[in-house]
Amino acid sequence: TYDYGLFRIAGDDTFSYYKNGAVGEDGIEFVFKSPSGELLVAGQANFYTYNPASDDFSSISFDFGTGAESPRLHSVGTRKNGEVWFGSKDNGSKLEFLTIYGIEEDSQGNMWCSTQSGVVKIGADGILIQAFNTTDGLQGNDFAIGASHTSKSGSMYFGGSNGYNRFKPDSIAIDSTPPRMLLTDILTTG
Repeated sequence: TYDYGLFRIAGDDTFSYYKNGAVGEDGIEFVFKSPSGELLVAGQANFYTYNPASDDFSSISFDFGTGAESPRLHSVGTRKNGEVWFGSKDNGSKLEFLTIYGIEEDSQGNMWCSTQSGVVKIGADGILIQAFNTTDGLQGNDFAIGASHTSKSGSMYFGGSNGYNRFKPDSIAIDSTPPRMLLTDILTTG
């Protein structure tokens, strides 16, 4: 939740990990189960991992090598190989200039991310392949935190304030041919 922390609800029993101090902040961005089965919680300032034996959480530190404080995490995505990608505010997943709101993997191992500037396709190596925006038919350039999903049929969904976009990544043609330069006029002075 925002403002009330993380809760465990079992039947009529409710337990607050914020009130008992296990998760030391009241703003929770997302809860995620890793491919290895580990329960991870992203707060607005810290990241936590759950220890079921002690029913407690431990804080995890991220070092991005920039000397800056850890970024605010907004999204998480997993690859079929077990690799976990995190998207953050102003420090996107391998794209330092973007805020990443949603992360989905396609059948070719590419990652598709919704951002504050449209949707980007990133290769498995972390290299930007293509950026898409409203001129490509997106509902808007800004998307919503956590509003992404890949269906069993492979369709991807990314939601924003003007609706959502649905597409099949394999049907998106990307033209890597550089445009031909054409001079239409030459002006000389003096």
